[in-house]
Amino acid sequence: MLSKSILPVGESTIAPLTTEEETALNQWYDELDSQWLTAIDDPQSPEYQALVEMEAQMLAEQEYYHDQFLYADRLV
Repeated sequence: MLSKSILPVGESTIAPLTTEEETALNQWYDELDSQWLTAIDDPQSPEYQALVEMEAQMLAEQEYYHDQFLYADRLV
């Protein structure tokens, strides 16, 4: 018999959620999602600032790789 930590795909020892547990989990997720959306909508929040910084970094990387490799095959 396989140990409980190594079960074949599709087999689980975790009991399914009850209706009350599922409702509570969905409410918790909705509240967390609402808090996140509120935080990223406020330009003064740390979450908003972090997203702005990450977006700027992503765009800089995208531009770098675009410029670096756009014509790389023609430089040989």
